[in-house]
Amino acid sequence: PHATLEVDVGHELFIKLLRCVQVMMPFVQLLGVAKLKLNESSVLFVSDKRFLLLAYLAFKADWVARDHLAFLFWGDSGSVAARKNLRHLLSRVRALELAQLEVQGEQLRWVVDSDVQRFQRSLV
Repeated sequence: PHATLEVDVGHELFIKLLRCVQVMMPFVQLLGVAKLKLNESSVLFVSDKRFLLLAYLAFKADWVARDHLAFLFWGDSGSVAARKNLRHLLSRVRALELAQLEVQGEQLRWVVDSDVQRFQRSLV
């Protein structure tokens, strides 16, 4: 359950507050050239497994099992080696300080808005 705070503010102040919140919210563009937009700047998702992982998590927009990710990125390796590689990749992603990954047991996700999510919502 989320708490709701209702505050009566003027229309202009509300618009200013809304713009501030929108600027602080990260947004991932997956269609076209993949990039993370944050605070008026962009970070291109280059062909690096760190950015491929972030793009995949942004696309999935849900919990993803570690075993699934390990198989996806290192399917030709044994499961022990794949899991070790995934742990190393996750530490490299965290070092970027671009994304706050959530971990729940053997699953992880990245809660971020993306153009793919907006497209899917428009179809409903």
